[in-house]
Amino acid sequence: MLVILNDLHLGVNRVSGTTPQSREDLRTYTFEQFSSLLDNADGHDLCILGDLFDSFEVPARDWLEAYMLLSAWCANNLNNTLTLVAGNHDVSLKGNRVSSFETLGTVLDQQLDNVRVVGIDEFHQYEGYIWIASHHRNQELFDLRLNKILEAVQPNDFVLLHANYHNPFAERSDHSLNVSEEQALEFTKKGVTLVFAHEHAHRHEIPHGTPADGGSVVCLGNQIPTSVADCLGNDKKFYWEIKGGGLQKRECWSDRDNGYLALDWRNLDPDCPAKFIRVVGDAVNAEAAAVIDAIHKFRQKSSAFVITNAVKIEGIAEIGDLPETFSAAAKFDVMGFVYRQLDSAEAEVIRKIAEGLE
Repeated sequence: MLVILNDLHLGVNRVSGTTPQSREDLRTYTFEQFSSLLDNADGHDLCILGDLFDSFEVPARDWLEAYMLLSAWCANNLNNTLTLVAGNHDVSLKGNRVSSFETLGTVLDQQLDNVRVVGIDEFHQYEGYIWIASHHRNQELFDLRLNKILEAVQPNDFVLLHANYHNPFAERSDHSLNVSEEQALEFTKKGVTLVFAHEHAHRHEIPHGTPADGGSVVCLGNQIPTSVADCLGNDKKFYWEIKGGGLQKRECWSDRDNGYLALDWRNLDPDCPAKFIRVVGDAVNAEAAAVIDAIHKFRQKSSAFVITNAVKIEGIAEIGDLPETFSAAAKFDVMGFVYRQLDSAEAEVIRKIAEGLE
């Protein structure tokens, strides 16, 4: 059996919506959750399908803690294999820097016999029917890799990828690769299941035109939320197993267990146990300062990891871009914020007026 984890983003350092203490608490939480997930993989092979770390380079303490946890898992599971797959956070655009993931993978690979690293631009075939492709440096290289895998796969195979599925906004972004619905269809028509990491929301789709005995597309979603965005539309999160030719999910997080909650800005309870909070509601222009002040005070008292601002102000879509405290107001780009609320024609009129006042 192969256990799959992905997009763990260890060493996360959320600045927006946090305090120094809540950032530290979030870091601790992610490592605790990672340790629990590793325990679930005991006695089985394990694949970490990209973005082990939150950034290209993480602080030494995050690197060291990840090393300690993974090396301990490998030592306790000598008859099982750890496969580390490079994600989009692990590639250097200039090609002259080594990521925290790459150094970790190299050290583990040199020290332990049951570690396999699938680096940037590489792929690995696991037990003959599971194809694992890392992030590639650009879409062209990735498409070539997909074509080669497509030629080789057989019915009931699995292809594990670190990429977007059917996301037109990522089509021309080498940092975030994309598999189109048309590409996916060629795999599912052959009875192959495409398994995607990278996207943080779980979904299961069957491309139009797939035969009844064909494959499907599964976006795993991540296992450990590190932002409010990770919680939206995800009341549950799962780790995954490929066992007996099937892909199975195991619940590992739920918003009902003090996970996520939306609160109205007029009723912010500092004793609310949720760890990811989205402040919502409506307000008139004259209440904008009161909204900012209420959320700022709430963050100081709450035990939540992240508290974001999604309050809608009269005439403004939402005020998440406003300064979080009055002390930041002096550095706030007022005109830049105003322009973002306007269409191009309205913005041009405002610019001309502003120029006339100079």
